[in-house]
Amino acid sequence: MGYNVRSGLEVVVNVSRILKIRMPIELLLTNLNIDYEIMGDNIYSTCPVHEDSDNNRAFSLSTDKQMWRCWTRDCQNEYGNDVFGLIQGVLSKKYDRDVGFKEA
Repeated sequence: MGYNVRSGLEVVVNVSRILKIRMPIELLLTNLNIDYEIMGDNIYSTCPVHEDSDNNRAFSLSTDKQMWRCWTRDCQNEYGNDVFGLIQGVLSKKYDRDVGFKEA
């Protein structure tokens, strides 16, 4: 019997909505190799999208709204400020080219 990652993640997402926990967004950040700090309803980090980010408050993500912002270079304007834009921005940096929505 195999484990379906997609359906497993969907279960985690659905449970988190019921219990109102942040696990899915934390799981996403961990899978994207983003070190972060949680303060209240926000997550902070260096910006995972642009090079040479050294300010550990340059990036913030609202766990309630699941919207992110880069406070130093406004990276969210290029990729979008939702979770999908974050994934696209991180992968574009990782692969050193623009990663399209379908690839992300």
